[in-house]
Amino acid sequence: MRLTGWTGVAAFLLTMAVIPMWFVDDGAPSLANVLLRSYVNMFVLLLLLMFWVGFHHLARPESRPVGQFWSSVALVSAGAFVTLTFVSEALQVGAVLAASGTVDPTRVGGGAEGALFLFGPVARLLTAATLISGSVAVLRTGIAPFAVAILGFVVGGFHLLLTATLFAGREPSNFLSINGWNIPVAGGLYLFWVMTAGVAFVRSGRSAT
Repeated sequence: MRLTGWTGVAAFLLTMAVIPMWFVDDGAPSLANVLLRSYVNMFVLLLLLMFWVGFHHLARPESRPVGQFWSSVALVSAGAFVTLTFVSEALQVGAVLAASGTVDPTRVGGGAEGALFLFGPVARLLTAATLISGSVAVLRTGIAPFAVAILGFVVGGFHLLLTATLFAGREPSNFLSINGWNIPVAGGLYLFWVMTAGVAFVRSGRSAT
């Protein structure tokens, strides 16, 4: 349990280090910016996968079949999210490398248009499924405090609403656009939930992984 908790905390801390990089450049981000944030995100995604595998392990005792079902939904959704985010990162990095860092890969015309739908509505839907099903598993099994489940429902609901950004245009400065700054905000809230659950697991003191 402690290992699962620490992976969640580490994923949150790395994400907090990366989020400001989305806002430091005026216009197209530098090549170094895109490469560094994508490099760090690789490890965040690996930590997230480890966290959700551990979460599923904690919530899957045979005596709690309902919790096992919902934790399985969370794990599969999280795995799909990690996969598509790796693909999205690859599209953006490839576009920036091809242009020698002179384009913004989050904009149409930047060479990574295929990543917009993945980073935006698809990622929000999968994150909502992960958080909501994970929160149901928390309620069913008691592996984390009640407040962790409530927070998961709130953040998951916020992500679900953001799936509608598909219809809100493609201007990054607009919070609600498909490629707007709702993406790092929503991602930060997701990782805040992961960190909160991780701290609960660490504090529980049990040694299950």
